[in-house]
Amino acid sequence: EVENHKKLEKGIFRVKKKDADTGIALKGAEFLVEGNSYSHTYPTGEDGTFETEELAPGTYTVTETKAPEGYRISKTPTRLVTVKAGDGIEASSPVVEYEFTNEKIQFPIRIVKTDDTSENKPLAGAVFEIRNAKTGALVATTEPTGVTGRVTVQVPAGDYEYTVTEIQAPDGYVLDSTPRPVMINKG
Repeated sequence: EVENHKKLEKGIFRVKKKDADTGIALKGAEFLVEGNSYSHTYPTGEDGTFETEELAPGTYTVTETKAPEGYRISKTPTRLVTVKAGDGIEASSPVVEYEFTNEKIQFPIRIVKTDDTSENKPLAGAVFEIRNAKTGALVATTEPTGVTGRVTVQVPAGDYEYTVTEIQAPDGYVLDSTPRPVMINKG
C-alpha cells in the first residue's frame, strides 16, 4: 500500500531597502514579518536586502521597525505581502521583491550675510556651498541670500563637521572665500 502525502509548498519573498533620493542600498534597517502564527524580525544586510525563510502561503504584514542610522522610518512603514506556494523556490516562480525607501534626516543650517561695517547691514545675493569638512565632498549649494541677508539649507543630520564657503559675493562686494566650520551633532 502506497501513501501519498501532499507536501504543503511554501514560498519566500525579499525586501530591499533604498535611499529615497539616491537609490543606494541601505543596511541596518529592521523589519518585523508577521502572519499565519509567524513572527520574526529581519535586518537588512550589506546589499540592503533580506529574504525570509520558507513561509506557509498566506498574507503577512511587513513593518519597518528600525531605520538605518541617519534615516527616518519609511513614510509607509507597513505593507501586506501575499506569499504563494512556490514563490522564490520553484524556478518558474522568481523571488518577489518589495522595496521600501527612507529619507535622510535633514538639519537646517541658516546662514546670515552682512557687510563688515558696524551696522552689520544684511546683504542680498550671496551664494554659499557647504562641504563635508573631512572628505571635501559637496553637500549643498544655497540659493542666493534674500533681502534679510539670510538663506537656509538642509544638510544630513548626524555627527558631522561642515565648511560653509561663500562662492558668489553680493553685487558691489568682494568675495569672502574663507571656509567657516559648522558642527552638527545628533541628539
